[in-house]
Amino acid sequence: GVPLEFLHRPWDAPLVPSPPLRMTKSDARYPERMILDLDGARRAHASRVIDVRRRHPDTVARTGHEWLRLPGRQGLLAKLVTRDEFRAETQDFIFRQTPGALGAKGAGGKGRGKARAEALTDAVRSAARETGPGL
Repeated sequence: GVPLEFLHRPWDAPLVPSPPLRMTKSDARYPERMILDLDGARRAHASRVIDVRRRHPDTVARTGHEWLRLPGRQGLLAKLVTRDEFRAETQDFIFRQTPGALGAKGAGGKGRGKARAEALTDAVRSAARETGPGL
């Protein structure tokens, strides 16, 4: 560690290598999980996002992405890239959007990108029939 006299200015501390820490498994103390049901919390979040999107259809583009009106820019809109699940108005994962996950961009395997695009297109069209088109 840093000597106490250098605690608030560690850049002035002498460069003396400290011995490596020897920790055992019993030394590790992890905090309790804040969210116990991650899938349930994700679904609740998705439900709230979808509710906001439905209450503000003027901010949703036809493609399902969202628009942000930039203040002081004469009505200029910025496109916000939106998760597939929100674009399709579903609480279920359409595809995991993490590197290397099945169905993720760049996950390998020919045809996955096409299948992903077709699934999203079908879901967006279905939502548009139910709620009407966006911008």
